[in-house]
Amino acid sequence: MTEIVLRVATETDDGPRMMARSQARGLMARAADCDRVTIDFAGVSEVSPSFADEIFRVWAHAHSGVAIEAVNFSPYVERMMRRAGWRA
Repeated sequence: MTEIVLRVATETDDGPRMMARSQARGLMARAADCDRVTIDFAGVSEVSPSFADEIFRVWAHAHSGVAIEAVNFSPYVERMMRRAGWRA
């Protein structure tokens, strides 16, 4: 079994947040050949609906054999993940 841990990190004037679909694609680019992906949202205050959608709907559908786990997320980030189809 191959597992990768991806840490979501970016700096903005308003604090860490991920807003672009392209950022999600970049984050997930290394994960396609893994069996399990853990995404660490520690310190990330906000993600956009398109960022969450790209990971938890589009990418997850295209890589249905890969288990995705999310950790250390804020209530706001969790809301966006669930809106995109993530289930704990």
